[in-house]
Amino acid sequence: MGFLAEQVAAYRQRRDVLVAALGQVAGLEVLVPQGGFFVFVRCAGLLGRYRPDGQRVNSDADVVAWLLESGVAGVAGSAYGLSPWFRLSIATATDTVREAGRRIARACAQLHSGETT
Repeated sequence: MGFLAEQVAAYRQRRDVLVAALGQVAGLEVLVPQGGFFVFVRCAGLLGRYRPDGQRVNSDADVVAWLLESGVAGVAGSAYGLSPWFRLSIATATDTVREAGRRIARACAQLHSGETT
């Protein structure tokens, strides 16, 4: 396999790992990229929820800030006129992408409706 084919296969694997992980997270919808090394994620289902510290998640920028506190860097889609989406890069090792998926899932699971039961 040549260099280009190896790179295409590696990025496809990273994409598939992240898309599969995020596809299991309530409140997120993933746009499966057909090329490139960015994955766009719709986070409208997280807006209006609350972080464990009581802060309300009002925007994609708030989601990205929460993910950063959880160890995952992303870019708010509003920076590109694409709110409520955020962008993640898969231009890193597959194990790093896998760990990012786990961290995002944990971070999103910590968000709550604010209602007491």
